[in-house]
Amino acid sequence: MVEIYSDMVDCGFRLFQVKLWITFNEPFVTAWDGYGAGSHAPGIMSPATGSYEVTHNLILSHAEAWHTYDSEFRSTQNGERQNNC
Repeated sequence: MVEIYSDMVDCGFRLFQVKLWITFNEPFVTAWDGYGAGSHAPGIMSPATGSYEVTHNLILSHAEAWHTYDSEFRSTQNGERQNNC
């Protein structure tokens, strides 16, 4: 899944010149509500392992997208680094 997501964001970076990107909106909802509690799509109730596996893949996918943008697109698209701390 990480490779598929990486290909998708690479395509998005090539097609759109945007200074600020967000990789996943509300990853907790995706991980817990979708794969832990099962209250959102895809409705899988696997609180012991499912939500953790999804979280792991979300983190890996986010990191891959960030590194792709940082190394290949930030300089040509004048992307900004955000420090929200």
